[in-house]
Amino acid sequence: MSRFVAGQRWISLSEPELGLATVLRVDARQIQVLYPATGVMRMYAAQSAPLVRAEFKVGDRISVHGKTYAIDKVVEQQGLLHYCSGPQQYPEGALDDRQSISKASDRLIATRVDRNDQFEL
Repeated sequence: MSRFVAGQRWISLSEPELGLATVLRVDARQIQVLYPATGVMRMYAAQSAPLVRAEFKVGDRISVHGKTYAIDKVVEQQGLLHYCSGPQQYPEGALDDRQSISKASDRLIATRVDRNDQFEL
């Protein structure tokens, strides 16, 4: 099974200023993503895409429709994440296109680090 699923949100390691990407299409070798905040569309080879999953954890704060929520629980359904805050549940597709995730200190605290094979390269 592919690690990419249409509707997931990802962050570009090489261009974090583009905001969150949404996976539009996945095939055996390529993925197509859209960065809604900037209107940029990219095609990547699935095996070497410079992307890291925008995966928030319990205690993190997310922005949905301009409002900030603390995550109480994370549920995965068919490869897509759903974030719970109190009685509300937000699918990852509802996340605002810009989240506070691109600062190095935020990435380190949230344990969003590059893969080992990229470090070794």
